Amino acid sequence: MLILLSLFLLGYFAGALAGHAAALGPSRVATFWPAAGLYLAALLIAGERRRWPAVIVAAAAANLVADVLLLGRTMPATLGLIGANTIEGLLGAVLVQQLRRSKEPPRLDRLGDLLAVLAAAVTAPAMGATLGAGATADPLAGGMLETWKVWWAADAVGIAVGTPVVLGLAAWGGQPVPPVAVLRRRAAEALAALTLVAVLASLVFWDSRVQGPVSFLALPPLLWPALRFGPGVVALSVSVLTAVAIGGTSAGYGPFASEFLPASAQIVLLQIFLVVAAGTAHALSAAVAERRAAIQRLAQLNAELEERVAERTAELKAANARLAEGEARLRLALGGAGLGTWQRELNGGGASWDERAAEIYGGLWMGGEGGGDAEARLRERVHPDDWPKREAALAAALAGATDGFAVEYRVRRLIGGGGWNWVADYGAVVARDPASGAPLRLAGVVQDISERKAAEERQALLAREVDHRAKNVLAVTKALLRLSRRDDPTSFAETVEGRIDALARAHNLLAQNRWSGAELRNLVAEELAAYAGRVEFLGPPVRLAPDAAQPVAMVLHELATNAAKHGALSVATGRVVVSWAPMPEPSGGLRLTWTESGGPPPARSAGGAAPAATVPSGGGGFGSRLIQQTVRHQLGGTVTTEWAEEGLRCIVTIPARRLLPGSAGGPSGQQAPAADGTVKPAREPA
Repeated sequence: MLILLSLFLLGYFAGALAGHAAALGPSRVATFWPAAGLYLAALLIAGERRRWPAVIVAAAAANLVADVLLLGRTMPATLGLIGANTIEGLLGAVLVQQLRRSKEPPRLDRLGDLLAVLAAAVTAPAMGATLGAGATADPLAGGMLETWKVWWAADAVGIAVGTPVVLGLAAWGGQPVPPVAVLRRRAAEALAALTLVAVLASLVFWDSRVQGPVSFLALPPLLWPALRFGPGVVALSVSVLTAVAIGGTSAGYGPFASEFLPASAQIVLLQIFLVVAAGTAHALSAAVAERRAAIQRLAQLNAELEERVAERTAELKAANARLAEGEARLRLALGGAGLGTWQRELNGGGASWDERAAEIYGGLWMGGEGGGDAEARLRERVHPDDWPKREAALAAALAGATDGFAVEYRVRRLIGGGGWNWVADYGAVVARDPASGAPLRLAGVVQDISERKAAEERQALLAREVDHRAKNVLAVTKALLRLSRRDDPTSFAETVEGRIDALARAHNLLAQNRWSGAELRNLVAEELAAYAGRVEFLGPPVRLAPDAAQPVAMVLHELATNAAKHGALSVATGRVVVSWAPMPEPSGGLRLTWTESGGPPPARSAGGAAPAATVPSGGGGFGSRLIQQTVRHQLGGTVTTEWAEEGLRCIVTIPARRLLPGSAGGPSGQQAPAADGTVKPAREPA
């Protein structure tokens, strides 16, 4: 701060001396007072008013030294001048701050700040000139008015020319230094502009041959710095013009040095010219600077806008990509789940759905084309018994009683042979009126659940079948226990265990086929697995009905047990052939033949009755009775037993009703349930 005050003191002292050197007239009033411009600039740069006293003291000291010690002015007059200069500077600084509504130093590249400084240059010197003229002029000599004019114009020129120079130099200190190459190029151009201003001003104001109002010729060179440079170079150019113009006019040259005008008039005209030239040049420079700043700001805003647009475009592109990915996942999920989509406009827009929904709705194509008629056409397809519950679920969702609805109903199928499709509808209100909250749009998905319903029916049927089979197994087990001999506990346990194992094996086969029946060949293989290599199976494909599998298994078990104890399977050379063939129409059915060979020869009784060796030991024909009762009472067939020399031959007939459709000897012209429970066309008997 001390260094700045010292510089200000020296500058103000030099400006005061320069002003006194150009003093003219009877009161020795300066024609140009650069100290006024420096004074105002110092106050504006100080900004805060608490700093102004230091500036005021430094200016008063410089004024006192210059006027009393060097110029020999009296102390009262000097004090009057100091007061006039102080009041003028304070008035100008306060005016600039009030007009700008800021205490920051004004920037001359802003037109508003420049106009505030020029307003101070015009108004503040009026007060200073009034006080100064009163302190220095002789009222009786009649020169007070002339002194006031010259004083006002001198201070106005000092502010208009000097204040921009100081403010411009101060602004330069806060600007970034450009690269050396750019600095050199700009300095050379600025020097050329200053030279042009000095040369043309010299031609106008230092040529004795110049006559008439040609002062305007000195103005065009100011356009160069005003258009190409900032306020600092413009202020220097105006200072050069001011120095040349004042020097030439003081020497009696130039357009304002006329023998027909008094000296005071010449000075006032010159001062007005300089104020106008300075104001015009600085105003043009400020306008150009603002335009340049506006262009830069616009370019910056445009760059920021383009950046934001690029960011938004990238975000939008990413959002679209995510949306497309989400839609692809949705389509994949809908396709994988077999779902169709639909929507219904409640304000008269009608209903619509996609192709998959059209398939599910039994072939109601065209995506609901026809507006409001689409819902009516769908109603024609829905089963009459199911439409009320669909409407009830829809009404509950529209009334807000539920967040959505889910309803199952039947739809008439017009493709694939007709019939009914079971469908499940899931939907919700997806749009409401912002004002009233009334529903505007329903949307949802629809799924064909016909297979699920069929599976549920099969499962219910299977549960009933399992229940029936369980009760049947218990009844058969009870009969086995009742018919088995109990005089030998060990034999009783083995017999019962074997018969129950036979039932279990048949049960497993039925369970593997979901209680839809059992293959006869598989049943024979399971029951005779212990005798592999000694048993042969012959016969066409036959599927036993579920209620025939366990009785046949029991018969095979009793025959195998008898053969293992007394027949062909009791010796290593014995063999058994199990064969079956369809019986002739019209009754049909199946003939199952058990033939033994290679076993011990049967022994005949005297009466020719069946040899005891062909029945279980100690059984007294108990196994034969079990076979007879099982075939007759559970299968509804017949049993024939023959004892040939080569071994036992047992023939069992099974009615056609115990065979599944499509089996050899079974019912023809019907559809046979497959292992998975579905219905397939029956095959011709082999």
